[in-house]
Amino acid sequence: MTPEHRAILERMGASARVVRRVVEAAASGRFAEPPREGEWSALETLTHLRDVVVHVYGLRIRRLLYEEAPLFADFDEEGFRRASLVRGEKTGDLLETIVAEHEQLARLLGHCPTPSGRAKVATPRSASCPSSFSPGGSASTPRSTRRRSRQRRTPAERETIGWVAPVADHIASSCEVSL
Repeated sequence: MTPEHRAILERMGASARVVRRVVEAAASGRFAEPPREGEWSALETLTHLRDVVVHVYGLRIRRLLYEEAPLFADFDEEGFRRASLVRGEKTGDLLETIVAEHEQLARLLGHCPTPSGRAKVATPRSASCPSSFSPGGSASTPRSTRRRSRQRRTPAERETIGWVAPVADHIASSCEVSL
């Protein structure tokens, strides 16, 4: 395993621990309330994170590992998030799924040989691939959240937990949890 590969796996574990710490520190009564008009509540943000971790990253990583030329279709983030909110999923269940998926993906990726080349990936012209989740946020992370995330964390902290930083910061901000 290369040092870069090991660093990615370590970031995955750190990301899951940060989300767990924030969610467990937050008052459960605050999860459904958006912090400001027009922003997602912590529950919506956590639901979005679970959906992306499972249905975008988890599914796509598994398909890359097990299929010769995987086809990645569109991911209806808004539809998945709304359906999850209607089902009334509990915060603890969302959290456990996020952490378990991070752990499972780390196990799968930890057993991968260092690739000598990239897999061929077929993407339909109409499909939208997931945005790059960088420490600065993604297209689906509200700008105000990305701004708050950059202000609260040092560059080293953002690098350690990667793309989850703005998500954890939004949940913490929504529930008034200090990190």
